[in-house]
Amino acid sequence: MFRCVWNKITETKYKFFIMRKLSFMVLILALLTAIACKKDEINDDTPPDNTYIPKGYMQMKVGSYWIYQHFKINPNGSDSAYSTTDSVFISGTKTINNNTYYKFEIEGWIPSLNYYRDSLGNKVDTNGRIYMSEVSFNDTILTYTDSMGGNPIFHLARIMYDSNSTIDVPAGVFDNCIVAKSYVKLYIPTSGSNPYADYDYYAKNIGLVQSSYRYSSSG
Repeated sequence: MFRCVWNKITETKYKFFIMRKLSFMVLILALLTAIACKKDEINDDTPPDNTYIPKGYMQMKVGSYWIYQHFKINPNGSDSAYSTTDSVFISGTKTINNNTYYKFEIEGWIPSLNYYRDSLGNKVDTNGRIYMSEVSFNDTILTYTDSMGGNPIFHLARIMYDSNSTIDVPAGVFDNCIVAKSYVKLYIPTSGSNPYADYDYYAKNIGLVQSSYRYSSSG
């Protein structure tokens, strides 16, 4: 593990009746119009129920920078620091399918370039996959099977929890963290437990502070 027919009189009476009826109808229409306008004014001042206010766990801002160090969890629970360090830098933005994505450059152990955007509190990539969420808890946000040569390698299902966890790492102690728990089933030989779980912890106004992972050849 790594971290939407009328006569004149009746005609006059009829005309009078019609005029009176029309006057009454005009009055009703005027009242309805006034009520409708009043309702519109109230609705315009009332914010929609689905208004999203960022909670700060994703921290998508150009210039954001993180450095991570790797540790190996030993059988007895202790940690052994690796010399490996990764840096994650949001270097800019890019418009893809009329949406603005942030450019995440990862250097170090496994160099990569990824694009993500904030979709109403969900961190999604260019394929629409949700990698983490700060609004959807206790629901599966991501599930997929990775294959190679037509053969499945692993299946992953990820669920977010508002765990209020406290995480203590070399950069400091972070309270009220939310966590993404990934259930992984391997379809290749492994010497460790199968299936197993990985965890990603996110701190408010910081982003990802701790992550775990493992090799198929390691317990």
